[in-house]
Amino acid sequence: MEKVAENILYQEKCFNGEGIPMDDIKGTQIPLGARMLKVVIDFIRFEKQEQSTEKAYSLLEQQRQYYDPKILAAFKESLNIVVEVPTVIIELSKLKENMIINTNLLTTRNQLVARKGQKVTETLLHIIKHCLENKAIKGKVQIIENEE
Repeated sequence: MEKVAENILYQEKCFNGEGIPMDDIKGTQIPLGARMLKVVIDFIRFEKQEQSTEKAYSLLEQQRQYYDPKILAAFKESLNIVVEVPTVIIELSKLKENMIINTNLLTTRNQLVARKGQKVTETLLHIIKHCLENKAIKGKVQIIENEE
């Protein structure tokens, strides 16, 4: 019963150390059962507020510093939901480092320049600039909207 009591004691403790009880325990020092309870309890609370599994999970993701990342990932998988990623379409000339491309970027001859999910680097920017100057690519590209 000691382990059960400890899990209940720490069920409101955030993975980053915030929450109760107010002590120095954080991360994987928090009992596994308590970390699991934290995800499930918050999800149920969010689901009641939002009336949607997807929106409730999205709120968990927005506050992911509070949850064990491995438990959160396993919980998402158990829900069998797909969270939509916000995207925007921008001119190729407006691409900047660290943006994430959300569609395959092809030349006019159908050659792959960058693939979906690829992070824009300085080198890739030089390649894209070169392709634009030589009219090998044109137009716009879909990127994952940055949270910053």
